[in-house]
Amino acid sequence: MDDFKILEGDKTMNKPCRICLIAMMVLSSAGCAAHQTDFADDQLTVWKGSASDQKEPFIQVVESEAVWSDLWKRAFQKPSPHVDFQKNVVACVFLGHSADWLYSIYIGDPELLENRWVIPYGLAEIILELTEPFKANGQYTMKVIKKKQGAPMILEKEDPSWKIR
Repeated sequence: MDDFKILEGDKTMNKPCRICLIAMMVLSSAGCAAHQTDFADDQLTVWKGSASDQKEPFIQVVESEAVWSDLWKRAFQKPSPHVDFQKNVVACVFLGHSADWLYSIYIGDPELLENRWVIPYGLAEIILELTEPFKANGQYTMKVIKKKQGAPMILEKEDPSWKIR
């Protein structure tokens, strides 16, 4: 626990807060990876975590059971949870083991732009002060999204500069 400090503004968090925050991060990512139950068709699901066995970046809209099943076997060595691909797709952002930092990964809702359904995603750096080099462990976010008709669905990284006012 002493090999990094989590910063909040200009203050360094004290050890009890740091331990509590780390425990929450570990439990939430472990819970997401372990959550592999089926879900109701009208319930959208998100999986997030800071560790997977997906070594290479994988940023893609998954539209078939075969690709979905292969991804889960590769990333988690477990069977994939059921997704009804007649009604849904899964937007997947895996940063792989070569990511340069730890990020919070955001996946937005699709928007029709120039004859494509664009699903925006973004990365927000998590602020850490490390005492040794950062080592990526396959962080990811996956979001089930209702399938849209009439145009292909793609993931596109948001340009954060247009949001700055």
